[in-house]
Amino acid sequence: MNDLLMFFAIPFAVVVISIVLEKLIKCPYLVAAIIFSIFLVIGIATSNTTLLIAGVVYMVISFVAAYLTMVICKILKNNRYNISSVLNTNNLNGTQVFDTNNVFTTNENLNNTRNRRPFCNRNR
Repeated sequence: MNDLLMFFAIPFAVVVISIVLEKLIKCPYLVAAIIFSIFLVIGIATSNTTLLIAGVVYMVISFVAAYLTMVICKILKNNRYNISSVLNTNNLNGTQVFDTNNVFTTNENLNNTRNRRPFCNRNR
């Protein structure tokens, strides 16, 4: 039972909590630090060295989940604003033609925002 808890239940809870914290805090580094500090306090309080070692692994899992959440939210946010310009259709003799001038605006916006925010920022 203890192995199931360590390998399945706690990592799943860490991923869910990391996604929620990422949506609130908007900083994957801080989310990973919070998860690590929680497991560090619990490990020291129970004097369980296995939990201390697992805390490092959970911290990495937390960072990956928070970072992926940040990237997915950023892509969805940019696509939400550019989807109308990408799928701007014109009716020419009953056929729909896509506007190819605005197809690459999503990638350009991602490259521009990546260079302006090197660390955590509330204005994402």
